[in-house]
Amino acid sequence: MDEIKNGDYLDKEQLKKNYPNINNFFLVVFHPITEEFKELKLYIKNLCKALDSFKEQKVWILPNNDAGSSIIRESVFEHKNSESIYFRNLSRFDYLGLLNDCKILIGNSSSGIIESPLFKKVSINIGNRQSERIQSKLTINCNYSTDSIKKNIKKGLKKKTKKINNNPYGDGKSSKRILNILRNTDLGNNFLIKKITY
Repeated sequence: MDEIKNGDYLDKEQLKKNYPNINNFFLVVFHPITEEFKELKLYIKNLCKALDSFKEQKVWILPNNDAGSSIIRESVFEHKNSESIYFRNLSRFDYLGLLNDCKILIGNSSSGIIESPLFKKVSINIGNRQSERIQSKLTINCNYSTDSIKKNIKKGLKKKTKKINNNPYGDGKSSKRILNILRNTDLGNNFLIKKITY
């Protein structure tokens, strides 16, 4: 949160210079769910069908290396089209820049729960990967069906975000608070870490 609040990400002007072929886009990040390994191919098929209903460009950040990631990558590329852009790896600096500029975030990434609210971005959280985590009012949950994903993307695009200020994960001022506590705490002659000799 502090990183984002301090502007430690690619700004919109530089983003357009570095990625001139990206604009008016959905950011899509879908990771494997180990317990639902067998259904992953169907999940991606449904997601791609839902995304095809929208004219916006789709920018995919391909998944981490957890079990099932290869199934997701293969399924995504089976539905590959010229309007979409795919990244296998992206620096956090650039990723946050894309998150700041996207119309909406779609998938099951923790960034849709934690970081996107600070950018005032709606995230469509699909399925169970982030279930029971504390969420802001900018997170919209849906199931894996094509209809549910489509319906909730439409809902998210209409959502007014400017007046929604709650982010349960902080306001980006943690470092200042921690530093202030340390400055005003008398540690005396005690050490936080004591060396033990044998």
